[in-house]
Amino acid sequence: TPEEIYQAAMVQFDRGSLGTARRAFESLLMVHPDHRLAPSAQFFLADLLSQENSLDEAIEAFLRILELYPTSDRVPQALYRVGELFVIQENIEEAINHLERLITTYPDSGAAELAQELLQEIR
Repeated sequence: TPEEIYQAAMVQFDRGSLGTARRAFESLLMVHPDHRLAPSAQFFLADLLSQENSLDEAIEAFLRILELYPTSDRVPQALYRVGELFVIQENIEEAINHLERLITTYPDSGAAELAQELLQEIR
């Protein structure tokens, strides 16, 4: 079931078995792209890519959450992570764009508070 695949992926993720976790998340997304756990699977897949230092791929994967799951509660977190990754890449203009979008669109989210702090650091 999608729940079992997701749980197995999270166990591997928590163990640091990133390759195995990635395959499990990719499997869930391929077979069950509309399942309620799909946005979280996409989020953790993007996180894995960032941990593997595949920053461009991670940014694309986080942005996919906005495209495929625009009503998901993962969207503010994804926008924040995109901003963070652009800061790491020293693309401050793109970082500011995404962080400001987060603050404007999701002002009451915890991610918006983090975005405010990060904006203060990079300006």
